[in-house]
Amino acid sequence: MKWRLDDGQIEVVDEAVAAILRTKTPAERLAMAFAANETARALIAGRLRTDHPDWTDAQVKAGVARRMMGEAMYALIAAKATSPPSPLSAAERGDQFGM
Repeated sequence: MKWRLDDGQIEVVDEAVAAILRTKTPAERLAMAFAANETARALIAGRLRTDHPDWTDAQVKAGVARRMMGEAMYALIAAKATSPPSPLSAAERGDQFGM
């Protein structure tokens, strides 16, 4: 197996895996990514439920989001979620008739 490393590359996909992925359609690759995301969320949720059996489903969901997004992004979204929404203009709503 040959490793291809460069400064802009975080992980290297094994050539055998890359060959299999090349045979997949874009929809199949996207489905695989979604499935991997769901698996990661389920594993994190399971760990949180084990570590915090007293947490509600909402707390577990928030904990999963915090770990998936990272602390900075989670804090930004949580702050916006607790503030009242600002009214959107017709253009922001995509309302071409201004209704």
